[in-house]
Amino acid sequence: MIVAVIGTRETNEEMIRLCEAVCRKLRDAGYCLATGNALGIDSIARDIWNERFPERVTLYLPWAGYNAGGIHPRNRVIVFSSQKDWLESVGKYHPAPDRLTPAAVKLHARNFGIVSSADLVIAFPRSTSKAGGTGQGIRIAEALGKRLYVLPKDLGTFACWRNAKELR
Repeated sequence: MIVAVIGTRETNEEMIRLCEAVCRKLRDAGYCLATGNALGIDSIARDIWNERFPERVTLYLPWAGYNAGGIHPRNRVIVFSSQKDWLESVGKYHPAPDRLTPAAVKLHARNFGIVSSADLVIAFPRSTSKAGGTGQGIRIAEALGKRLYVLPKDLGTFACWRNAKELR
């Protein structure tokens, strides 16, 4: 099973601790990781998996070399290269696609790759506004009918994370 972990670059100590704990449980329960390799939540998740199972990490990059310093040689790397469904997702799910720069389009497009590949999506947004790339990932997950937990808001319904095998 694949879990997508997406989230803000603007973390706080509570968010970091929760992300680390959730990621360790899911990693140790046998999940594979899909994430975007951004600083913040993405890199925390990547580093947790890379501690023990880097071969179970798939990183979706908006362009080659994006945050390359954190990529383990055994990680699988998929780079956005105008994949049609990824690109179409920006216009379909972003509230203002015409205002995005070319780089922002690529960042938002790779969210479709991340989320569409996953069986389960864990999101750590900066706020409840569904803004930014995390908001785009949440909108995609909802549209695709993915099992989605927005943490820490959904922690009560995500209580079974303590026994991560129950999520399968």
